[in-house]
Amino acid sequence: MAKIFSAAVLSCSLLSCATLLAADSPTKPAEAKAANSVSAQLDQLGSDYSAAVKKLKAQALDASSDAAKQKIRKEYEDVTNRFMEACWKLVKIHPDDPTAFDVLVKLATECDNDKISGGAMELILKNQAKNPKIGPFCIAIAQSDSDNAEFAPFLKEVVHSNPDKGAQGMAALAQALLLKTSAANNADLKPADRDQILDSVETSLVDVVQKYGDVKLPAEDNEKPQTIAKMVKPFLFQLQHLRIGKVAPDMEGQDADGKRFKLSDYKGKVIVVDFWATWCGPCMSLVPHERELVARLQDKPFVFLGVNVDQDKQDLLDVIKDKHINWRNFWDGKSELVENWGIQYFPSIFVIDQKGVIRYKDVRGQAMDDAIELLLSEGSTPAKKDKDK
Repeated sequence: MAKIFSAAVLSCSLLSCATLLAADSPTKPAEAKAANSVSAQLDQLGSDYSAAVKKLKAQALDASSDAAKQKIRKEYEDVTNRFMEACWKLVKIHPDDPTAFDVLVKLATECDNDKISGGAMELILKNQAKNPKIGPFCIAIAQSDSDNAEFAPFLKEVVHSNPDKGAQGMAALAQALLLKTSAANNADLKPADRDQILDSVETSLVDVVQKYGDVKLPAEDNEKPQTIAKMVKPFLFQLQHLRIGKVAPDMEGQDADGKRFKLSDYKGKVIVVDFWATWCGPCMSLVPHERELVARLQDKPFVFLGVNVDQDKQDLLDVIKDKHINWRNFWDGKSELVENWGIQYFPSIFVIDQKGVIRYKDVRGQAMDDAIELLLSEGSTPAKKDKDK
């Protein structure tokens, strides 16, 4: 079974998990644990592992030759593997023990040993749907690069059987995001079929916000947790307003000279909107082609508009001068337009027809040229469905 996280430093995370389990159970302080309890055994494994690693670190500081350092690295790998195997041996016998859950999650999502990670994943899917702590695991499933369709039945079970509202909400959100990912990853989908799936995603996300909008999601280190409603907002905006065939929402801001203008000022023309930054390598690589495009179509009903997100306007002004940028830019130093449009990567490109309808997304180079030429030739012809990403 595929891992849902990229490999991490498992030794540190498992050690932390094992040694802090007692703190998660205030009714079972460490000094009162039975010697043979799962929690006590995990604590002992963590303590032994910590001591072994500390000893190896001291040896590494004294090692003077590459051979000696290599030997210590091998010993560290052996100690870590034995630690993981010992943890797995213990928790697979007691998968329902509350103190085993965190270790199972770490093993399932971060362990490079496929046999251990696969076994831990199977135990989670089999036994943990009703665990109130399962929510972050569900979110991790949804945020992976693959579609992880095999987890859909488990997420459904969490939504319907878990007693915790937070776990239910995170599982429901994960269901919708997995469906969105499956539509994005399937290049063989016909536009109509993709639209149908995305309609279902939109309906699901609206329902999730209504039922679980106030649920707080797990936060990264030193970051404030955000609610499901806030996290979902850009996804919903994209689905409701930025899909192929939707009328592009208006935007208003200042250009590089401080003059205010709107996207709608250019209605009636074919418009390219390009969200970009001077620090974005892929964005800057497009500049020569875009500059030539703008010059070539200067007498056509066409306009190229940038949305620049550099925090310092001077960076934009310098690049406009140095690279001879010949199109107008919104300067979005506070990322307000980016946030309003739910932009998640740069460059993000939208090609809009003369009726204000989004017809293409993220086309570059010759593909952009072809799209623009087609729309210019269509004039006021009713929009048709084109390729959506």
